[in-house]
Amino acid sequence: MGNILQFRQSRAEESAWLLLRMYDEALAAIDSAGHCIYAHDYPGKARHISKAISIFHELTCSLDDRQDNLARNLDSLYLTCTAKLVRASAYMDTEPLESARIIIVRLRSAVADAIPSMPKNGKRARLLPFSSMATQ
Repeated sequence: MGNILQFRQSRAEESAWLLLRMYDEALAAIDSAGHCIYAHDYPGKARHISKAISIFHELTCSLDDRQDNLARNLDSLYLTCTAKLVRASAYMDTEPLESARIIIVRLRSAVADAIPSMPKNGKRARLLPFSSMATQ
């Protein structure tokens, strides 16, 4: 019985690390898009916003098999972030980027707080030790 609990806990931590990494990548893309908007770098802005939108799409797809309240709320937040990114791109406006950034920072903080081994205070998630995950 102890092994099953340990397995479940390790899987939850691996999922949380992956989620933190995805949030970190989305935040980095949003920040880069903001810099590109200030620099009037249209291709760079489009590339970074597309990357962030792709991350939100992947996050949304990961919720498809779940129909609980948490999944519906996350889906709504990811859709809101996507809409803000599209608006930022269309109008070359950094305000929607900042709104999306705030949402992701709060989500990231909630995930980090949920599992004690997660990095706190907005620190970037460390890389998962994929080689050690295969041996567990």
